[in-house]
Amino acid sequence: MCTAIRFNKDFFGRTLDFERSFDEELIITPRESVRLLDSVNRYAIMGIGAVWEGHPLYFDGVNEWGLASAALNFPGYASYGSKGEGRAVESGRLISFILGFCRSVSEARDMLGSVEIIADEGAAPLHWIVCDGREAMVVESVADGLKLYDNPVGVLTNSPPFPYHLTRLADISHLTPTSPTSAGVGTRIYSRGMGAIGLPGDFSSSSRFLRASFIRERSPLSEDRSEAVNMAFDILSSLSVPRGCVITDDGEIAYTRYTAVIDMAEPGYYLTTASCRTVGRISLTEEMMTSDHIITRPMYLEPHYIDI
Repeated sequence: MCTAIRFNKDFFGRTLDFERSFDEELIITPRESVRLLDSVNRYAIMGIGAVWEGHPLYFDGVNEWGLASAALNFPGYASYGSKGEGRAVESGRLISFILGFCRSVSEARDMLGSVEIIADEGAAPLHWIVCDGREAMVVESVADGLKLYDNPVGVLTNSPPFPYHLTRLADISHLTPTSPTSAGVGTRIYSRGMGAIGLPGDFSSSSRFLRASFIRERSPLSEDRSEAVNMAFDILSSLSVPRGCVITDDGEIAYTRYTAVIDMAEPGYYLTTASCRTVGRISLTEEMMTSDHIITRPMYLEPHYIDI
């Protein structure tokens, strides 16, 4: 239950909505520090994830060139290959692979055309969005092979596959942020916002995709970077999952654990979590990129309130 959005050429964001923690933290992978296939990563990466056996398993991230990616849950549809004689990348390391070797979506598209995504230990069913300052792409490994889709709306949620979500956009094509011109015989317009009646408000993946697409298209980000970050958080907050609204079949409560706005123009993160609503910021620095070891930072901080 996650939502990812490419806002414009500068910013990309996502919510991570789940019922449990994976002890995730901020992870910086310096240049040439992690082996991937027959080489080591060429570019430095900053992202959120967990380190397992010395390897970062990223949920989302951005590299020094401003290429960003996020993994989202894809149950019921993800199907990974079995390692053959060709080039194979484990699903949990796909973001490291893409961001470690590519500077753009175009380069990622070319590189993924020659690899197979295989399951790692305890592999989660995932699909991915990859963004840069010009475009976005969706990556799905399904039963009939690897699919790479251009993403004209810059939005991704969870299952079903991406083409289904695009088809559903027709359902809201008549909605508008302006008021209707007429309420019909014997009635009247009684509130602002009635032009968007019918926009889904539930937390299903399809509804979040429609809501995110509608809001993103009608909320152009300011040219002022600080205002743009604030607006990105405004948009993502309309897609967050409050505690108690989604309960799994096992009785666990799924909710938004963190919300991240990724800066692709000046690579780094703006971040809020369920435990701390104050926006934290961290930039990918030259010192980080040239470090001799993987760097980790805690992300779930104590609540912080500013006295007025």
